[in-house]
Amino acid sequence: MSQLEFVGSPKQANQDCGYDYSAAALLTTTTAVLVVHADAGMWPGGPDVGCGLSDRSRSAAVRLPVPLRDRTCWT
Repeated sequence: MSQLEFVGSPKQANQDCGYDYSAAALLTTTTAVLVVHADAGMWPGGPDVGCGLSDRSRSAAVRLPVPLRDRTCWT
């Protein structure tokens, strides 16, 4: 299991404007694409369209079936 680092919401999904994140890897013999999914969960105060998504360094675990080695990686 590897950790993918990115910038996201400063709060967890159980707080207003919060998000939880998950990640997946799509691999070929020459390329790796790492995908991050943002889950808004259940906000106690309801959805807020004024919330920003980029404020804090976050991470998500991603399982790589094989090492990346010298593949190009697009995130």
